[in-house]
Amino acid sequence: MHEEILDLEINKTPMWEINNPRVNKLLRGILELVLESKNLDHDQKEEVFNILISLVKIYGDPKLIKRDNNDC
Repeated sequence: MHEEILDLEINKTPMWEINNPRVNKLLRGILELVLESKNLDHDQKEEVFNILISLVKIYGDPKLIKRDNNDC
């Protein structure tokens, strides 16, 4: 289930920085590491998963990283 949700969020973004196969593999590796951890309880795993999904949404949103040059 977690992998499918991660897939959906990654595929929603037009940003190459998220759709990059290396980044995709890294995100899946982090997810697998967290879900297979014996040191984290269920709630902690869910919290890390939610943070990972939030990061994908934030960095995958082109409107959030688009900056105006006049802001400097």
